[in-house]
Amino acid sequence: MKKIFFLIILVTSVSYLSAQNRRPVEEDKPITVDGIELGYIITEEDSRTAGKEEFSRFKITFYANNGGCSRVYRLRENNSSDLPTNLVASFYVRNANGKRMTSRDVQLTANSWYVAVKTTEKNAEGKDVEKVREMMAGYIFRLGDHLEESITALVPLGERPKVEVILHRSSDL
Repeated sequence: MKKIFFLIILVTSVSYLSAQNRRPVEEDKPITVDGIELGYIITEEDSRTAGKEEFSRFKITFYANNGGCSRVYRLRENNSSDLPTNLVASFYVRNANGKRMTSRDVQLTANSWYVAVKTTEKNAEGKDVEKVREMMAGYIFRLGDHLEESITALVPLGERPKVEVILHRSSDL
C-alpha cells in the first residue's frame, strides 16, 4: 500500500512540475518570458470535411522575438534526448486533432553559430601554414532575432485553437 501511495505521489509531482513549464498563449496576445516574446497569428481560417466530420481549419504562424539578450545553445555530439539541442520554444495546439496531414505542434530552433578558428596545417610542400577556418561552435538566438514557423491545424468545428508554449533554456553551457 505504501509503494502504491509513493508511486501516485511521484507521478503527480512529476506531472505537476512538467505542466508548469507550459504557458497558455492567446491569439494576437504574445507573452514575454525571460525577454523572449512568444506568440502566434492566425493567417487563414475556413472549415473542412474529413471523413464524415467537419472541422475548423487554421493556418497558424508561431513566432519568437528575442528582445532580452543573446542565448547560446551548446553543440552536443551525443544528445540523449529526442529534442534538438538548439530548441528555443515548442508550441502545442491542445485541441488540434492532427488529421489529414495537419499538425498539432511546432518547434522553433536557433540558428547555427560559427566562429573563426586559426589552425596550423601542412601544405603540399610539407610546410606548416596557418589558416583561418569557420567552425561550428553551437547555436545562437541573437538579440533582435525573429524565428517563425507556420502549420495547418484542424480543430473541432466552431472552436479556436488553444495554444500552449514551452520556452526551452540553454542550460548546458
